[in-house]
Amino acid sequence: MGRSKKSKKQGFLQQESTSFLISLISISIIFIFIGYLMGQYALQSISTPKQQKSNDNQIALNKAIDTQLDNLSVQNSQPSTAEPNIDKETAQLRTATSELYRVQAGAFSQLSNAEAMVAQLEKAGFEAVISGGPPYRVQTGAFSSYENAELYANQLREKGFEAAVIHP
Repeated sequence: MGRSKKSKKQGFLQQESTSFLISLISISIIFIFIGYLMGQYALQSISTPKQQKSNDNQIALNKAIDTQLDNLSVQNSQPSTAEPNIDKETAQLRTATSELYRVQAGAFSQLSNAEAMVAQLEKAGFEAVISGGPPYRVQTGAFSSYENAELYANQLREKGFEAAVIHP
């Protein structure tokens, strides 16, 4: 009779230890999953301010361009006899945005790619801005006449960039 009690006790301990191991493994899996979710949330919250800062910079840049457009439209209200050679200053926006031919150097689904294109254009001596998004459009100039926009686009193509004239 003594052996029977020992064997029942050992069987009970084996069942209980197996049950404990299963519970321990299950709880570990749950905590690992919760840790993964918290890590993803932390990564997302860390990266969001950078994107917000970039968007704020773009908004400020767009406002500055609008101000330049307003100033240039007043200056360009006087008729000019001939356009000067196209250079960095001519690439600035000249009249109200609804009346301009724009020169676009690319359109990108990711902001980082558009920023890289702007850096390449600036390195080559062209001013560039990013508008809209997504797609993020990289524009290097805006002109009141199609001919001037096409001349500027040809300069970009000569430097190895893609360029398209966008109609108002």
